[in-house]
Amino acid sequence: EKPYVEGLLPTEWYKRFEKEGRCPGVKCMWTMHHIKYISQYPAYTVYLKAPHSMTLASNFREPGLHYAKPSSGPDHELVKDWSPFIASFPEEPLKLGWNGKLT
Repeated sequence: EKPYVEGLLPTEWYKRFEKEGRCPGVKCMWTMHHIKYISQYPAYTVYLKAPHSMTLASNFREPGLHYAKPSSGPDHELVKDWSPFIASFPEEPLKLGWNGKLT
C-alpha cells in the first residue's frame, strides 16, 4: 500500500519522488511512512522545548536525502543533563494538526 495521506503536501512530494524513481528506496522519504501510520493509528509525536534551544534529538545534517555536502554539525545542541522538567507534561498538552494549528 502506498503511504499516501491525501491533502498533505508531503504526499505530493512523495508522488513526485515516485515519478523521479526515488521512491520507494533509500533516497525516499521515510517520514511519509510515519505520517501514514499516525493517520491510521492515532498517536502523537512529543516535541521538547528545552531551555537554550537544546533538544533530545538533533539533525546532524549528514549527506543523504536533504543534504549533499559534508555535515556542518548538528542543527541544535543536545540536552546533556537530565532535569525533571523534561519528563513533566501538562494534564492536557497542546495538540497540533497536520497544518500546525491547534486542534
